[in-house]
Amino acid sequence: MSRTTSISFLFTKLVSERAENELSDWLLAGFSTGSFEPLWLHDEPSHNNQLKHLFDDISPNLKAKFKRAVICASIEWHITGYSHKVLRDIAILSAYVKASGIVKVLQTKLESDELDRLKGDRGQTPDSYYDLVQILIAVLRGFLPKKDVGVLFKRLFFSETFDPRFAGQLLLGLCECDPENYTLYLPRFMQLEAKYHGQFLLHYIAAEMERIITLRTAAAKINKLDSKYQEEFLKTFCSYQWSPANLIYDPQFGYALTSRRETFQTERQVFPIKSKMSICWQAKVTEMRCSSGAVEWIRSFIEDYRNRLMKVKTEDEKTRGKE
Repeated sequence: MSRTTSISFLFTKLVSERAENELSDWLLAGFSTGSFEPLWLHDEPSHNNQLKHLFDDISPNLKAKFKRAVICASIEWHITGYSHKVLRDIAILSAYVKASGIVKVLQTKLESDELDRLKGDRGQTPDSYYDLVQILIAVLRGFLPKKDVGVLFKRLFFSETFDPRFAGQLLLGLCECDPENYTLYLPRFMQLEAKYHGQFLLHYIAAEMERIITLRTAAAKINKLDSKYQEEFLKTFCSYQWSPANLIYDPQFGYALTSRRETFQTERQVFPIKSKMSICWQAKVTEMRCSSGAVEWIRSFIEDYRNRLMKVKTEDEKTRGKE
């Protein structure tokens, strides 16, 4: 019998024979000490990865039982008995095995003051709190679009007491829940960014927003933003991800752009937009040698596209009215 087969057999036997509370204690002890006896797990890859692969090979009934044990372990975790790394590892394991029951547990922990004790108890530093909460929010994002996750993110995002360092993560989570209403959350994030300037990784957040809400949605909904936030949105986000330097030919929008060192240039070309709206438009010959010029170009790009969407929508409504 190979080592892999032997460990798989032992894991199946362990989950089958032990009660859920015993499995919960086994997980807590394992993540605390690094020893998962009777299993012998390597240090690399992570214990979570190895447990996930073992979990994949057991029966559906045993999978359900193990998920319940993972949730039980997350409930049993408390700051006075275990390090923050134990809860972190249990949360990650819950994501690996798709134990959605973790959502309610993490909701309770994030909205209580239990985790705040990491900032001073047992000689731990504020970084322990930050690292843990960052992981917990990431795990919760993995369970989107569950409604209760979105509701929790909204409460935390608009809370005056929750640590503002997590606003970027929460913004992205809210955009994943409801990308068409990104305009409800962007002003709050911009206020926090202005107050805690340099706290957020704007390049990363801009890239993720581009992926989540898409330029089409940004263009269609930008008029819902107050004018001052439109300006900030264009300067802060479009100057990163949707700048002429990053926008390349996309048949959805019909633009071809080239970037030459520090000078942005476009080439005169006409492309049909290969979508159900069948819009065609033409890229203007433009040279922009400064960031303000790039922002103005993006502004006209988004406004022009939004106006075209509105025109097509109006024409469609008129056509349906005649039918």
